[in-house]
Amino acid sequence: MAKIIDCQVQHHRFTPRTHSFGASFFWFELDIDSIDVDFATCPLISRNRFNIFSFRDDDHIDFNQGSIRKNVEFFLRKEGETLVPKRIRLWTNLRCFGYVFNPVSFYLIDMPDDSSRIIMEVGNTFNELKPFLVPASAFNGDQVSISVPKHYYVSPFIALDTVLSFKLRHKDNGMSIIINSDEASGKKILSAALQGTFSPFSTKALVLRLFKHPFVTLKIIALIHWHALLLLLKRVPYISKKDNPHLQQGNMIWKK
Repeated sequence: MAKIIDCQVQHHRFTPRTHSFGASFFWFELDIDSIDVDFATCPLISRNRFNIFSFRDDDHIDFNQGSIRKNVEFFLRKEGETLVPKRIRLWTNLRCFGYVFNPVSFYLIDMPDDSSRIIMEVGNTFNELKPFLVPASAFNGDQVSISVPKHYYVSPFIALDTVLSFKLRHKDNGMSIIINSDEASGKKILSAALQGTFSPFSTKALVLRLFKHPFVTLKIIALIHWHALLLLLKRVPYISKKDNPHLQQGNMIWKK
C-alpha cells in the first residue's frame, strides 16, 4: 500500500562559505507492483496521465525496458546482480499539476534471499539522472552506509570529483537520510539531512498535504534557484556544466 512521507530537510554548506537553510515537503512511498491498485482509491492521483498528482514511469531511470520495474531490473543486471527483486518500493516526488523535479529518489529493494539493495537516483536541473547502487554489503541491520565517487554534475557549486557519502536508517514509522559531499581529502563541503514520518495514503491525507504544501514540486525547484543566487552573492565559485566533461561518468540518463 502506498504511503505519504512528511519530510523535514536541512542543508548546511561548510566551505568556501557557510550557508544553511531548511524546508518541509512530502514524498510518496510507492510499491511499484501495486501503483495502479493504490491509485484507484483516489481521484486526485493517476499513473502516466495528467492529474493533480501523477506518477510517470519515464520520470525515473529509463533503459527502454517498458516499465519502471523492468528498468530497475535491467540496471541491477548491469551492476552484476543476478537475483530478481521480490519487492521494490520507491520514495519520490510525483508530478504536481504536471510538474516534477526530484533532486533525489530512493528505491528500496527486497531480494528473494532476504537481502536488500537501494538505488539512489540523483537528478539535476539539466534533465539528467544518475542511479547509484547501494549493495548488500552496505547494510547493517536497519542502517545503510556507503561512500562513492560522484562523477556527476549536480550543483554548479560542488566539483564533480567529490565523494558522495550516504547514510540511511529506516524503521516502520519513519526514516532518516544524511547525504554528504566531501573532498577526496575528507574535508566536508555540504551535508543534507532529511527526517521523514510515514502516514497512510488516502484522499483525505493527500488533500491536507495539498493545502499545506501547494505546488510542492515548484517549491522545490524555486528553493534550489533561490539558494543558488544566494551562493553567487556570497561569491562561491561557479562551475560550468561544460567544464571537465570527462568527469561526468556512469549510467547518466537524459530525460526528455
